[in-house]
Amino acid sequence: MVTLKHAIPATVMIMTQNEEQHIEDAILSVQGFDQVIVVDSKSIDQTQSLSLKHGAEVVNFEWNGRYPKKRQWSLENCDIRHDWIIFLDADEHMTEGLMNEIEKLVSKPQEDCHSAYYVQGQPIWNGKKLKHGRWHKKIIVFKKGEVLYPDFADILAPDMGEIEGHYQPHVRGSIGTLKRHIVHDCARDIKAWRKKHQGYARWHAWMLKHHGAQKLSENSRGFRKFIKYLFYTLPLNAVVAWVDTIVLKRGFIDGYAGFSYGASRAWYYNEITKQRRQL
Repeated sequence: MVTLKHAIPATVMIMTQNEEQHIEDAILSVQGFDQVIVVDSKSIDQTQSLSLKHGAEVVNFEWNGRYPKKRQWSLENCDIRHDWIIFLDADEHMTEGLMNEIEKLVSKPQEDCHSAYYVQGQPIWNGKKLKHGRWHKKIIVFKKGEVLYPDFADILAPDMGEIEGHYQPHVRGSIGTLKRHIVHDCARDIKAWRKKHQGYARWHAWMLKHHGAQKLSENSRGFRKFIKYLFYTLPLNAVVAWVDTIVLKRGFIDGYAGFSYGASRAWYYNEITKQRRQL
């Protein structure tokens, strides 16, 4: 990480629960920013002590089973010092290129900027940074007060619990896309990854059954919204996910790790289909 002459005037917020294996890498990657807040859900490992050791503020969160969930609660209750906010998961870390791009962004007049920005995440899979395949893309950089995680009618859904699920927040203004990316260390333990994503699949299946594809795509816009809606309604979306990752996004170039990652995406969407049949 490059040491900056001055701290970037933005607030990084990291959601955690028992993330001692990831949290140091995440915090060390964002030490160029003026404020780093770790919002922690009663971790019983060293997540909080490691966060404090590396200069982050720690805020305790305990979910009451109602809205707002964790991310929205954090926006409403944490002492956020800056007009720009970056959300980072504990298993993600900032790249030097993205940090420099954000530094230039926050130095501009706010009226010259979008309200929020999509950022791509480069997966690490089987210990390898994947240069190809389908990278995830989500809104993580935004102006304070311009993003809202609304009630999503998933309180009764299984497994998702305290944190907002696999959907984008509502953005009041325009949305842009940053050129640089984060790195997502998504599967240090493949068995743990599968167990976690079985829970995501149960939530996903429940949402599709009770609210339909339109609900899951409602906060997207334009062509992206149409593609997400179409994908959720396809009968063979596991096959589509595999072809998209391995062929269209050239995941085969990454060798065994690329094929394994493509297979994991296909497995996940097949798991959603299985869970829907059981509801």
